[in-house]
Amino acid sequence: MIFFQLYRISLMLLMISVLLSPALAYSPEVGDVPTVTDEVVLQKEPGTFMEVRHIVVAGTNEEIGSALGKIAQDDYGVSNLSSFSDRLHADARREYLQRNAPVLYERMLGVASAYGVDPANTTHDTSGLPYDLGSFACSMIYYPPNTTTAGHAMACRNMDYYMVPVDVLVCLNTTDEGNALFSRTYVMELYPDEGYASLAVGSMDLMSGVFDGVNSAGLGVATFAVGGFTPSASPLYGGNASGLNGLQMIRSVLDQAATVDEAKMIILNSRVYFPVSGMHFMVYDRSGNASIVEIDPTNGDVHFTDAADDPFIMTNHAVFRYPDASTFPEVPENKSYNTFHRHLTLADALETHHGLSSPADAEAALARVYAHADDDSEGAGHPFPIRTLWNVCSDLDNGEMTVKFYLRDGPLDPATGDPTLVFSEPFTFGLRSGGDLSSPSSGIGWNSVVPTP
Repeated sequence: MIFFQLYRISLMLLMISVLLSPALAYSPEVGDVPTVTDEVVLQKEPGTFMEVRHIVVAGTNEEIGSALGKIAQDDYGVSNLSSFSDRLHADARREYLQRNAPVLYERMLGVASAYGVDPANTTHDTSGLPYDLGSFACSMIYYPPNTTTAGHAMACRNMDYYMVPVDVLVCLNTTDEGNALFSRTYVMELYPDEGYASLAVGSMDLMSGVFDGVNSAGLGVATFAVGGFTPSASPLYGGNASGLNGLQMIRSVLDQAATVDEAKMIILNSRVYFPVSGMHFMVYDRSGNASIVEIDPTNGDVHFTDAADDPFIMTNHAVFRYPDASTFPEVPENKSYNTFHRHLTLADALETHHGLSSPADAEAALARVYAHADDDSEGAGHPFPIRTLWNVCSDLDNGEMTVKFYLRDGPLDPATGDPTLVFSEPFTFGLRSGGDLSSPSSGIGWNSVVPTP
């Protein structure tokens, strides 16, 4: 109950800070920003859930920020920026980000340009471009290269979420109007002059809304909600925010780290806060290293749970508190979506699989824990329909992500009474070698952004 009340308060504070901020107009001076691609690759149609936009931007980090600011206004209706509570918090946040997250700081300058505000202003927080906010539940397996058929490090993940707008989720109204959370998803490629090129599937924030990502150095990241972590009662952006929120932290890792060890150093040197939901993360690299990252909300301690040489599972419980199945609480058999139940189901899938694993094997394992409950009777955290909104398999050596997106429910499964899920055909996206955008077919692992046969 306390978690839910704080979750509600934090979202209300964010909404208030945005609504009270004066409307800002897009500055035409950034019209020549080198946005290579900004197109919808999966249309939201009657009876389907999701629109997916493919965004590719190359240039300086300031130019990338300008482009994202324009896209936020033109395509996502983000007309206002969050407001700081006072000059002190504005100056402190800007100084912290300049020192500790230089890539984000440079992109903030571009956002300021796109919205026509002074980069040194003390009113508007240009570090985020939030829309359609919420938290998220998921399941994932990381496969080190010695366990895969291609000899490449691979990760496969289900992204699960409730199919309602944020104001319904936090009981601000019950009309079910507006965009459902994650109904406007994007796949974003960034090719900056400083920092690593990256490919990410995201939502909720164009600047830092990374839920699955890989970079050109062969590092991958994934963002999950975690149960039992009470969020702070402060907004994501503006207000009295200080340091990096969880999404900004993992975006900084993707921008700046080449290995799991480098990612750990960035995290340990960051002040991280979690205003909307407790989060934990997996960072993993192509050499076979992986670690689950959890920050204890009671004392701020950072816990790293490192993988061995075997596939590595992550769901939605704190691993440093429940390190193995012997520490799991008992869960009723009918609570199939409970985080511990999903973890055990994935462990069984791995144990009963013999030999090396292919992407198809990984996808089949994750299919056993798809979210398709209509209420909380199966172990979800809220009494709303929850679905697996995308499944993504990443190849870290090729810099590729193959994603299929939830479209709608299918026929009921007679064995469970739950709906089956209808997904799009899979799309394969890949980083381009050296950031060469003029010839995508020559890039490492590049495949045309069309459904994969």
